[in-house]
Amino acid sequence: LSGGQKQAVAIARAVHFKSKVLLLDEPTSALSVKETRFVHDFMIKLKNEGISSVYVSHTISNVFNVVDRFVVLRRGENAGEFLKEETSVEEISELLISHSSEDEN
Repeated sequence: LSGGQKQAVAIARAVHFKSKVLLLDEPTSALSVKETRFVHDFMIKLKNEGISSVYVSHTISNVFNVVDRFVVLRRGENAGEFLKEETSVEEISELLISHSSEDEN
């Protein structure tokens, strides 16, 4: 199995045991673009079946089409919440960058 297929199997295993919420911490970090697309397509299918997920990622552009909303955390605190329809990759990236520069000061 490819890396993407292995991730999909791990997610499917959680679904098999009737999980209603999936916690995914960087599920595509070691995957190729093709494998990442495979996992994201699978996640969209699950979302359409009513299964929710919490997707932790540092790559906003990769997850933008998969999620419905974003919660940006900085040092464990809520730095902002956005519905996908009301934001952009650029706005979220700017929030992350501005908080990163504040942390350096």
